[in-house]
Amino acid sequence: MKKFITIVFLLLVLQPAIFAEEKEKTDHVEQGKAHFKSAFYQLTPKHRKEEAAKQYALAIREFKKAIAANPDNEIAYLHLARLYMVQERSAEAAVAYQKIIALNPVDGDVYLRAASALYQSEQYREAIKTLQAAKGLTDDKFVLAKIDEFIATIEGRISAGEVSDAK
Repeated sequence: MKKFITIVFLLLVLQPAIFAEEKEKTDHVEQGKAHFKSAFYQLTPKHRKEEAAKQYALAIREFKKAIAANPDNEIAYLHLARLYMVQERSAEAAVAYQKIIALNPVDGDVYLRAASALYQSEQYREAIKTLQAAKGLTDDKFVLAKIDEFIATIEGRISAGEVSDAK
């Protein structure tokens, strides 16, 4: 009985620490989102670029803390990728989207976002590969046609020499 009471006591004492750690992991994402919202919705429209840049930097730091605490945190990667796209840092966004794909290879939307980021960062062949992979996730003929259209556009630009497929 004494062991049981000791175990219950330890659980009661340690419970706040365990839940506080989980809350802290979530708080980094929430804090990152708050910084992003401040920069994107409040400061940027008012042309307060320097303040917005500081808020974006704080958001990145919070999302990276969330990822450090839980390397499988898809939500933190998703927010980080979105932030990078807003900042026109498409290569970094592509890396974040590709991490999400590695964690959850069944979300077709993420493949399309990754392909867009790859395309914008001039990684054309990788964009095509990602789009091809996305095709395996849907039977929707309209979506498949749009993906094929995007692939054809990229391949056409490569063939015409408009873009290089070196990356």
